[in-house]
This record gives sequence, C-alpha cells and structure tokens, in this order.
Amino acid sequence: MDIAVVVLIIVIICFYASGRKTNPKKHTKQQQNSKSTRKEMEYLPFLQERWGNISEQQVNSTSKSIPSWFYDDATERQLNYLSELGVSISGGEPTKGQASDLIGLFHEADQPDRDVLKFFGKANEAANQSIARILAADLLQDPTNLEVWEARPADAIEKEFLRFFSHKIPKGLTSKEAQEIQSTIMETAKDTQVDLWCEFESIWEELSDPETRADYHIKKPSLTKYRNTWSELEKEVSDNNDIDLDTICEKLFELYPELEKQS
Repeated sequence: MDIAVVVLIIVIICFYASGRKTNPKKHTKQQQNSKSTRKEMEYLPFLQERWGNISEQQVNSTSKSIPSWFYDDATERQLNYLSELGVSISGGEPTKGQASDLIGLFHEADQPDRDVLKFFGKANEAANQSIARILAADLLQDPTNLEVWEARPADAIEKEFLRFFSHKIPKGLTSKEAQEIQSTIMETAKDTQVDLWCEFESIWEELSDPETRADYHIKKPSLTKYRNTWSELEKEVSDNNDIDLDTICEKLFELYPELEKQS
C-alpha cells in the first residue's frame, strides 16, 4: 500500500452521544472510556506528521529505518481492535504500521523504550507505547547517542543474569558487553536453566510494578533480598516450578517483615 496517497481521517466514537438512552450503570464507565480515548488521540498530530515523513521517505526510497511490513495492509484483527477502542477511520485503509501506531497509543510504554528515554533525560515523554517507541528509535538513530547508549554501565538485572549462571562479572562491564555475554551463555545453557531464569526475571519485573506491589501489600525489595529469598525457596521446594509470585511474597515477608505494607 502506498501511504503517500492515503489521507486518514480518524475520529472517536462516543458511545453516549446526545439523545441516546444508556444504561445509567454503564454511563460512568462509558464516559471514562471516551475521555481516555480522547486523551490518547491528542497524539494524532504527532503520528500524522510521522506518517507524512514516512510517506515522503517511501517516495524517495530513503525509508531504510522503516520495516517493510509497515506498508502492508492492516490486518482484520488490528481493524477490529481499533473499532473496539472507539477509533473510526475513513479516507482509506490504514497500513499495518499506521494501525500499530494507533493501537500503541492505548498501551503503556515498553520497558526497553522507557530505559532509553530515561537514560537521555526524557523519561516524562514515555506517554504510551507508540510515542515511547518512536522517540527511543529516533534517539538511537543518532550515531553519537547510540555509542553513548551502548557504552553505558550494565544495569542490575544484567549483572544478576551473570550471577544466576555463575559467571564472573567483569569490572567496568558495559550493557552491550553484558548482552553479548548473555547471548553466548544462552546458546549453551540447558532449557531448564533458561526457563528458571525467565521465571526469576518475570517475578522480579512483577515486584517492580507498583500496582502488583499494591495488590500484595509489599514494599519493593532490593534485588539482593529477592535473590536471597529465591535461594531459600530453592532449598525448600521439591520442584522449582513451585516458585511463583505468591510463594516469593510469602517468603519475603517471613525473611524481611519490614517489607509488608501496613494498610
């Protein structure tokens, strides 16, 4: 699809339009959904400018940074999901990339993109998945930024991966070096070890989420306390698959009572 000739008109469907009778119990929720949709649609001018630039790059054959699938037709699943979100499109069919950009307005920014924006002092600009993804990619297209980004020190979870696989942590380890070591380790590690690390990392990510911690009435533990708790559970359970967020939180409270939030 040639997006250079497609002009999309994107509007919001308000499910509680004037004159329509609605269920009073559903009315408040519908209002909240519509307000949320309007808020996300505030980023449309940004996306439309991006699409215009991409269209120009496509015409001039300079769109090397844009994946080829961006120009494919939007899938039926994407179009149905946009409809469910209350987004109506006229003036032509969106491309798969345009639909992806629109859908991303309604999702939280991915952590890797948040990390990039935070590193470059733009954490407040991680408004949603699409905006964060686009801004992070733009930053890393600059060779100087990319060099600085790759030379940043390895973060805590990257070092934790090396500890988990009993690998010595080199002094002055950069994030790029840590990722290269991780790739090498993953190539030879047993599936059971990889699965266990994935579970370890997944639970840590859940504990790093404020909403999850609120549900469990727990303060954020340090990575050291989490590691110690995991080690203690490994000694107690017959199958490491029995370790999950519930058992971790219970053990954290047992070992570190100060982590429990008083309601």
